[in-house]
Amino acid sequence: MKFRTTLIFAALLALGIVGVVYLNKQDARKEEAKKSSEKILDYSGKTISEISIWPAGLIARRDSSNWRILEPVQADADDAVINTIADMFEWAKTERIVSSDPNAYHSFGLLPPRGVLVVKSSTNQDTLYVGDDSQIGSFVYARKAGRPDVFLTSSSLWTNINKTAFDFRDKNILSFQQSQVNSLEIKNTQGLFKLIKAGSDWEMQYPKSYRGDSKKIDEIMNRVAYQRAAEFVDEQPVQLAAYGLDEPACKFSVTLGDHRAQKTLIIGKMKDGKYYAQDIAKPPVFTVDSSFVHILRVSAADLRNKKLVESFIAQADLVELTVQDSTYVCSKDTANHWSVTQPVRRKAKDWKLSSILTELQTLTATGFASDDPQSLQPYGLNKPRIQCRASLNGERILDLALGSDKDAETLYAKKGDDRTVYIVKKDIFHKLQLRLTDLADPDQAVQASTQDN
Repeated sequence: MKFRTTLIFAALLALGIVGVVYLNKQDARKEEAKKSSEKILDYSGKTISEISIWPAGLIARRDSSNWRILEPVQADADDAVINTIADMFEWAKTERIVSSDPNAYHSFGLLPPRGVLVVKSSTNQDTLYVGDDSQIGSFVYARKAGRPDVFLTSSSLWTNINKTAFDFRDKNILSFQQSQVNSLEIKNTQGLFKLIKAGSDWEMQYPKSYRGDSKKIDEIMNRVAYQRAAEFVDEQPVQLAAYGLDEPACKFSVTLGDHRAQKTLIIGKMKDGKYYAQDIAKPPVFTVDSSFVHILRVSAADLRNKKLVESFIAQADLVELTVQDSTYVCSKDTANHWSVTQPVRRKAKDWKLSSILTELQTLTATGFASDDPQSLQPYGLNKPRIQCRASLNGERILDLALGSDKDAETLYAKKGDDRTVYIVKKDIFHKLQLRLTDLADPDQAVQASTQDN
């Protein structure tokens, strides 16, 4: 008897659980149906294949994963701008129905409408008419074709379609991925410069072989990759000479990936403060700002590596500083404490030696005086005013000489066996023009244990 009662209770419990699950599913379906009915259009952004917008006169169609403008011109679209509209239907909803009387459409700016949006999928098409802004809240009046209801919805609907055809267009002047670039050419009034990527560094191959300034080169590529056209002036140019693009004043080219695909931008004449330009793989002529063109007017010196000191100079354990006729030698122990060992033995100011190495680590040239000077005397480098050497584990890692002044702001410098005479700011001279009292703690001799080391 007890066993039978237990079975009955178990059966009832199971039925109760099934009933709860069923009701929960029913509630979920109702909630989903409610949300779907509130949407202004029941589309997922990824299912929309074509969008038409007025008054812009735009027709755009999705090609694979990208958008292409078909009207008023044929051009690549700005995917982010159009996807903002397509994705909007996943969240934009009907806030409130305010009228169902067609005779009242003019009261809401819907006769004629302020804007029209047509969306298509592979199986469906819908049209939205957009009217005036509401007096209260961030809403606009709108209605859907085939239905009389005028409803309030997010003002983003109007904001996102109230654009010109230019706003919807891809305005990148040259589309490429910087990570794929393996070589670069720039031609301008200064000459032709060819550079190749070597690992994470750049090397100039023409007009001479130099280490490239990776920071400067990456800055130029970044500016080109993100630069936008200011205006499209000719969709199908017949004569490039009219824009100075038959013999461009400036040319920028990159090769990409293993197949070495090439992307090229040319710059022509200036008009009204802007320059005509063209991606040679595409017909349209557009304009770019003069500030952008200035970035491309580089010289060989601009593209060369200007760093005089390697970054590992901070690890040096021996520093020799000769200022005129005085030489100071400082060494670092295993506890990272510095000592003056010449001309006397004193504890050194750790912070001062660290400061010197930091200044040297950031030293860069402002220019190049000569790559192969016949004599160092004109630069004061035959008898340097200051010479700084540094070593690590017995190996020389720095040999820097500072010569005479070039002008009030700069002086000449040279490093090691490198024959190039560099131009550097005079700040480094003043920071290295030191005396013993600048380096050593006064009246503190080095302990015997340190001396023995």
